[in-house]
Amino acid sequence: MVLVFLAFCVDGLDDRVPPALREALEGRQAIVTGFLNYTRTHPGAAERYSRAEIAGDSVLLHLDGDSDGMLLGQPIENVIEDRDFSEHMTLVCDGAAWSYGIQGPISADKRELSGNSGVIGLRTLGLVGWPSLIQDPTEALLAEWGDEPPDFATRTEGSVEVVIARKGNRSVEWRLDAIRGHQPIRIDTKENDTVVRLAEFELQEFDGTWFPASAVFQHADAAGVLAETQRIVVHYAEFNRPDHPQELTPAHMGLEVGTNVSAYDKNRRPLEFVQMWNGHELISSAEFAAQLRAGKIRYSDRMLRFIERMNKATEKREAAAKEMEGGGIIIERPASRPAARSLWEPYTREFVQRYRCSEEQAVAAYKILADCQQQAERVASRDGGRLSEYSTIDGKLAMRDEKGVVSSDKSLAKRDVVLVRLESIFLTSLRPRLERLLTREQMKLRPASASAPASMPSR
Repeated sequence: MVLVFLAFCVDGLDDRVPPALREALEGRQAIVTGFLNYTRTHPGAAERYSRAEIAGDSVLLHLDGDSDGMLLGQPIENVIEDRDFSEHMTLVCDGAAWSYGIQGPISADKRELSGNSGVIGLRTLGLVGWPSLIQDPTEALLAEWGDEPPDFATRTEGSVEVVIARKGNRSVEWRLDAIRGHQPIRIDTKENDTVVRLAEFELQEFDGTWFPASAVFQHADAAGVLAETQRIVVHYAEFNRPDHPQELTPAHMGLEVGTNVSAYDKNRRPLEFVQMWNGHELISSAEFAAQLRAGKIRYSDRMLRFIERMNKATEKREAAAKEMEGGGIIIERPASRPAARSLWEPYTREFVQRYRCSEEQAVAAYKILADCQQQAERVASRDGGRLSEYSTIDGKLAMRDEKGVVSSDKSLAKRDVVLVRLESIFLTSLRPRLERLLTREQMKLRPASASAPASMPSR
C-alpha cells in the first residue's frame, strides 16, 4: 500500500491526486452536455420518472410522475389542455433554481442557491458515495472530505484500483474499474473502520462515456445495519452530441409570455415583487403592461386560452356554489377587509360543504382564505388599484371603475395583468393549501370527473 499526502490548490485538486481517481474525475468533467431518462425510488415509495438535460453546471429536470400513476402536478378541474411536456420542471442555472409546474402557464418560482441546487448532480452521479446535490464534479469530490486535505492510499485488486481517503476517524474508499475508465463501481464511507454509507454502481457505456446504469445507496441505522435509502436507474443517456443546447435558460422550460415569476432568496424570503416573463427576460408587471399596450409583446396563445378557461372555471364554481347555498357548516369567518371578503369565498364554502369538513377543518379553511385574500389585496394595491375594483361579473373575475362599469380598453392591460396574478394566488396558494387539509377518506369524495389534487401528499 502506498501513502500519499494530498495538497490542494485554491481552485481544486492538484497533481498529486492518485491517477485513478483523477481519471474518474476527468471522465465526469468531460461531460459537457447530455440528456438522461431515469427513475428514482425510495423504500416504500413508487418509482419516480424523470428526464434531465445537462449543459455544463446547468440542468433542466422534468418530473413526470410515478409508477402508481400519480403525477406530481395535475390539471385543475380539466381547465388546462393535455400537455405533451413534463408535469413539473426545475431549471438550475446562473446561481438560481427555477420551478415551473403543471398548475398552469401563469406562475413560476426563482430561488437563489446556497451550496447546492436541490437537484441531484447527474454529472456527479456515481463519483461520490451519496446522491450529491452539487452539479460540479470537482466540488462534489472535495465535499467528501471538506477543506482540509486527507491522506490517500492506493492498492490494486486485479482490474480494480482501490483509492482510500482518510481523515481522522473517517475514510472514503473508491473501488475503480480500470477497464471502464476508472469509474467507481463501489464507494464505502467508514467511521472508525465501520461502514456507515455504501454506494454500488453498475456501469454502462453511453456515447463512449462510462456512466452508472444503476446506483444503489445504503445508509447504516443507529444499530449499524445498512439499509437501502435510494435507487436510481438510468434507462437512457446520451452525452456531448452536437444537437444538444450549449446553455440552458428559462426559455427552455417553455415559460409562456405573461408567466408570473416569484423570486426568493436562499431562505425562501421574497426578494421583490412578482415579475413577469416577456419571452426573453423578467420585467416588472408595470413594464409588462406597458409593453402589452404598445404592442411590443402579446400573451401567448396558450396563455390566452388559459385565461379563457380560468374564466369558465370561475363560472362553474359560482354556479355550483349557488346550487349548494344554504347547507354545510356555518362558522364565523376570520376578520378580513370588506373589499376582499367575496373573492374566492364561494369556492371555499363549496369546498367545506363538498368534503364534509369538520369544524376544525372549516376554521382552518377560512383562515387560509383570509390569508389569500390579503395577498390579493396587496396585488391589487401594488398596481395602484383596490381589490374592491375586482368583483364577479357574469361569473368571471373582472374589474369595475368608480361608476361600477367594466373598465375601458385603456385599462385592459392592467386589468389582465392583475387578474392573471389573482388567479395565480388561487392556483398556487389557496387551492393546494385547502386540499392539504383533507384526509384520505375525504379525498374519495372528489367527483369522478374532477382531476387529482394540484398538490399531492409528499412521500
